[in-house]
Amino acid sequence: MAVSLATVIFPRLSSLVAMGDRKELEGTLSRALEAIFYFLLPATAGILALSSPIVRVLFETGRFSAHSVSLTAGPLTAYAAGMVLWGAAAVLVRVCHAHQDMLSPFRAGLVSLALFVAAALLLLRHFGAAGIAAASSTAALANLLALAVAVVRRHRVRLPWKTLALALARDAALSAAMGLLSFWLWGALPHAGSLAAAGALAAAVGAGALVYLGGSWILGFPEARRVREIFDRIKP
Repeated sequence: MAVSLATVIFPRLSSLVAMGDRKELEGTLSRALEAIFYFLLPATAGILALSSPIVRVLFETGRFSAHSVSLTAGPLTAYAAGMVLWGAAAVLVRVCHAHQDMLSPFRAGLVSLALFVAAALLLLRHFGAAGIAAASSTAALANLLALAVAVVRRHRVRLPWKTLALALARDAALSAAMGLLSFWLWGALPHAGSLAAAGALAAAVGAGALVYLGGSWILGFPEARRVREIFDRIKP
């Protein structure tokens, strides 16, 4: 999703850079990052809350035992922690490319790669596969920070930190509520057999999505309004 969004807005970013329209460039970047938060934070919360049920429903059969589920759920959770970071980084990479700057993303990649290798070697000993996944999320943070420095300092793009912080906070709060509801609902519903587990997972995911989308609409999140406008435009 993040890569698709970054690809879609790239021509717009390039056009704004070419025209020298800094204000609209910063507005477009802000809206793109807010969209990343809006869509990926609930996905992250959902995976964190339901990692074991997801793996169980999808894979637990035959030789893929309950122990295998626990071994797989750990890395899935650790990878999910970096989803928003990688998503935001994908957008910032396009900002650099719009400025015809290929060096900054390359340098950021080197920094994140070096950190990933160091963190993976350290965490692998203690946490196994989950440690490698956690190292990936740690590297994602380093990559994002390096790209943000390049965008702000090298290309003089002013990020609306207050707006982004508010968007991040409200999306994170609603995502946390969604995740808690989904986690509780999974535990409350019967899930002893395969069909029961699939039904319980579907109910937990569906209820969580309804709470997040409905809550964001009721609370007046700008991203929810934009999603509604898109659906209104594509109606026959």
